[in-house]
Amino acid sequence: MSGNTEGIRKNLHERVIKKIIDVAVINAGALELPLRHHFQAPGKGSRSQLIKTIQGEITNEEFLTTVCAVCECIHEASLVHDDLQDRDEVRRSNPTVWKKFGDDAAILLGDHLIVCASTILLSSHLPDQAKLMIQGFMNEAVSKATNGQFTQLGLEIGNSNVAHFYQESAANKTGAFFAFTMKSAYVLKSLLRSPADHPISNELPAAIRQDLKAIELAGQNLGIGYQIYNDCKNLTNAKTFFATRDWQQQIVTAPLIILSKMVDEPTKIPLNVGIAERVLNQCKEWQSKAYADAELILQNVDPSILETVKQFGIRFRIRTRADSAENLSAIL
Repeated sequence: MSGNTEGIRKNLHERVIKKIIDVAVINAGALELPLRHHFQAPGKGSRSQLIKTIQGEITNEEFLTTVCAVCECIHEASLVHDDLQDRDEVRRSNPTVWKKFGDDAAILLGDHLIVCASTILLSSHLPDQAKLMIQGFMNEAVSKATNGQFTQLGLEIGNSNVAHFYQESAANKTGAFFAFTMKSAYVLKSLLRSPADHPISNELPAAIRQDLKAIELAGQNLGIGYQIYNDCKNLTNAKTFFATRDWQQQIVTAPLIILSKMVDEPTKIPLNVGIAERVLNQCKEWQSKAYADAELILQNVDPSILETVKQFGIRFRIRTRADSAENLSAIL
C-alpha cells in the first residue's frame, strides 16, 4: 500500500471513528467511560476500506463517511458482545470492555452501539430510500450474526458434521457483516453514479435484486475465508498456540477441525513443525475454496466489487512455508 493510499485510508477511518463517537456519546450517560475505553485503540477500518475501494473515484465524502460509520459501528458492537461471550480479555492490546467494566457494561454498550448505527444512518442526508435499504441490510445482518454466534457457541469437535456447522456459523456470524458492508457500498455507488435516476426505489429492477443476492452469497464465503484466516493466526506463531484459550478448551476452530480428521484426540497430538504445516496447508485449501467461490459468484456483478473481493483474499490469506520460509521458523 503506497504512502498516499495509506494516508487516505487513515484519514477516512479517523473521520469514521469520530462520527461514531460523536453520535454515541450523546445519550451514553454512564456508558461514556467504557465507550471511550473501547475506541481508544481503533481497529484497522477494513470495512471502510472495502466501501472506499468499491466506490473508486465516485465519491460524496459525507455519504461515504456515513455508510462507513454505520458498518463500522455495527462491527464494533459485535466485538464488544463477542469478547464477553468468548471471555476474551484483551482487544487491540487493551482490556476488553467486560474485563475492565463488567459483563453488564459490555452487554449495554454493545446494544447502545447497534442503536447508534441506526441513528447515524437515519440522521444523515442520504436519500430516504437509500436509508431504508441500508437499514434493512443492517437488520438482516444483525439477525444472521446472532444466529451464527449461537451456532458457534454450540459447536462440538466430536460432531461428525462439525465442519458444515462451522461454515454455517462463519457465513452468518462473520459473513453477514461483510455482505452488509458490500451491499451498502453497492447502493451508495449506484446512487452516486446516477443521482438523478438511481435504482433505489420501492420496486427494485430484477438485475439489482440479482446483484444484491450475489453480493450476499459472496459475503458469506468471504466470512468463511476470513474466519479460517483468523483461526490460524496463532498457529503460524505456535510458540503461543498452546497457551490460547481456543486450544486449551477445545473451542472449535478450523485448525482443530483439521486435526480432528488426523487423530481421535486432537488436543493430545504433539504440534511439531511437520504437523503444523500440514494443518496450515489444509486450512489454506479450505480458505482458498471459500475465496474462489466468492469470486465466482461475483463474475457478473460490478467489476469493482469483484476486484475488491480479490484484493481482500490476497490481504487476508493464510501463508505457509511454501509462501515464505520464515513463516514457520518459530514453530516449536
